Amino acid sequence: MSIYVSRVVQLDALILDTEFYSLIKNQVFNILNKFQLGGIAQKYGPEIQLLAKFVIWRLSTYRKDASIGQTLLGIKYFSDKSILKYLFVFESVIPYLYERCVPLLRSQPFYPKIEKPLRYAEDAIKICEILNFLMFLMQNKYPSLVNRILKVKMTPAFDRVNPVVGYSYQLREMLWHQFADFLIIVLPIVNIHRVKRYLRQWGFNSTTSSTPVSRNGGTLSHSVLKCCLCNEDAVIPQHFDSCVFCYYCLKANKMADPEFRCTSCIHASKP
Repeated sequence: MSIYVSRVVQLDALILDTEFYSLIKNQVFNILNKFQLGGIAQKYGPEIQLLAKFVIWRLSTYRKDASIGQTLLGIKYFSDKSILKYLFVFESVIPYLYERCVPLLRSQPFYPKIEKPLRYAEDAIKICEILNFLMFLMQNKYPSLVNRILKVKMTPAFDRVNPVVGYSYQLREMLWHQFADFLIIVLPIVNIHRVKRYLRQWGFNSTTSSTPVSRNGGTLSHSVLKCCLCNEDAVIPQHFDSCVFCYYCLKANKMADPEFRCTSCIHASKP
């Protein structure tokens, strides 16, 4: 029997287990609230959650050597029953004891002495989980830190022939979506107008000079007024030194870049 299980399947199994437990927990608390037992649910919430985890573990992992998510994906644990008991203790009992004991310790006079070590221990566990996940991506073993501590591996639940599937199209789609997400995050941070101004100062300005501005008795001639930015007839023309802008073009660029400079004459516009 082949013991290879893909990384995606192992991670999906963990996600399915988490979602199934959340569904059962929410249903239990909803039932208690409907029977006006919300006070009991609030007081003994950790105990109820531990009981729900035990029932799920007893009926799935301990009986079939596979959790709910693993059963749906056709994989199982490759270990003895005793190891599965330790797995339940590490994943459910120890978090329950920590959740119950820490509030009690906070009321003790010696808690300030152990507060910092406890915080360091939590940070160390989180770092170990991150390192374990990176090692899992490289080695395809032990998707969780508890699995690595207990050396619990996963194996296919039945013999099967894995078809040869080409993932080139899927890979391109994933790369494109990742790149699109990167642009969505980065582009709003970048001030495009300021970047364009720097490029123009470095000699990358391809905009042609606008039509010269003339004055007729102190009034700007509308027939020759061209915006230095859009190179179209200026709408609500704004005149600064030797440059003419549309009101919207000038205000929009000044709001985006307070140090905005004209694209044609490179003279700083005045507010």
